[in-house]
Amino acid sequence: MKRFLRHAPSSFPAGFTDTEALNYGYNCAGDNVGDPTIDDGCCAYPTPANDDCADAEAVTGPYPVEITASSENAQIDCEGYLNWNAVWYELELPYEANVVDINVQAEGAITNGGIVIMDDCNCDDFIGMSFEWIGANGWIHLWSNTVISGPDNNGTILYPLFIDPQQAYTVTFDYLKFRISRRLSLNN
Repeated sequence: MKRFLRHAPSSFPAGFTDTEALNYGYNCAGDNVGDPTIDDGCCAYPTPANDDCADAEAVTGPYPVEITASSENAQIDCEGYLNWNAVWYELELPYEANVVDINVQAEGAITNGGIVIMDDCNCDDFIGMSFEWIGANGWIHLWSNTVISGPDNNGTILYPLFIDPQQAYTVTFDYLKFRISRRLSLNN
């Protein structure tokens, strides 16, 4: 007959095992357990520095640029409009005409993701992006389906990175230079 442990023995203290958590070494009840060996799943994380649009993290070239971070404990942004727990990036637009290309690889599976960029923090409009994704693999690829003008946007565009559930991720920002050509056709 097999027996299952219902509680970890005291020699294996349960608590927050992630040293990045605000409550490392404490259990869900708030008791100090020292150095826990079993994670009880109640970790609390600091709010990311780029949690608000006004505090967007600047991203500048040379491109591509890869950033590894986390959206853990991001708070609601654009309440009543996006209602996303996003972290924000302000992307430098290196060309006069830009096609924005973004790849997000989450640490685990995702069930939802943001697919927009924004030209300001007013939370009154957005620019939709084309996308492909495999949620079970935590991957989403976005690209602007319209050319984004660098000069018309003061040289930057905002990206609210939203993935659900919140977790660690690696995001890669890149651009395709859109060439505007003018052809003179005398005979069609």
